[in-house]
Amino acid sequence: MASVSLAQDVPRVQESVSVGYVMIPFTVLGDQGAPITDLHRNEVKLLIDGKRVPSDMFEKSQNAPVSFTILGQNPTRAIILLSDGIDNASKLTRDDLAKLLQGVAVPIYPLGIRDPREQAGHSKEELSDLDILDAVANLTGGKLHLGNEPQQIALAIASIEKDLRAQYLIGFAPTGQGGIKYRRISLKLAGRVHGVRVRAGYFGTEPPLVVLNGERKKS
Repeated sequence: MASVSLAQDVPRVQESVSVGYVMIPFTVLGDQGAPITDLHRNEVKLLIDGKRVPSDMFEKSQNAPVSFTILGQNPTRAIILLSDGIDNASKLTRDDLAKLLQGVAVPIYPLGIRDPREQAGHSKEELSDLDILDAVANLTGGKLHLGNEPQQIALAIASIEKDLRAQYLIGFAPTGQGGIKYRRISLKLAGRVHGVRVRAGYFGTEPPLVVLNGERKKS
């Protein structure tokens, strides 16, 4: 089985800091954990570093083709990371991992090749390695799945595809002003939403802020 490796020579996959547009895929969940497929534009507000930002794009991708690769041409994209969840070759810390993932613009869905019913028999080190896979998912807006039987893997892939077919896209153009740094993304959603999967942030210049009565609104 393949092991996840955070070796220092892993190439850094990130958007160019000169990118003229930030596209943010996200999935929202209802009270039973099922994806919500009828979200309206007025039910979501985009915040960067806690400040309200206007979005000039809102798209649903429920019926769009799904490409399980960063090289796909479809806007609905994902990376599936296959791993046995046992990290025996890392040299990077978790902070290093977070920095490595700052520029990843599509969700990563780790698929841990393990029987989810047998977690009690694994060592603390192995369970900690699963925590790393979970962190990869959370930082990019994906979700960790476990399974080592064909049926379990098929169910995991079906769940990922269901997520992606319920994916939304919002976006904005950075101003080009201010320092180039990591800026955190958050969403303020309607009351019926009980969960959201969205990338943690983007690396670039300042976003535009919501303008009311000719003044910038700070939140």
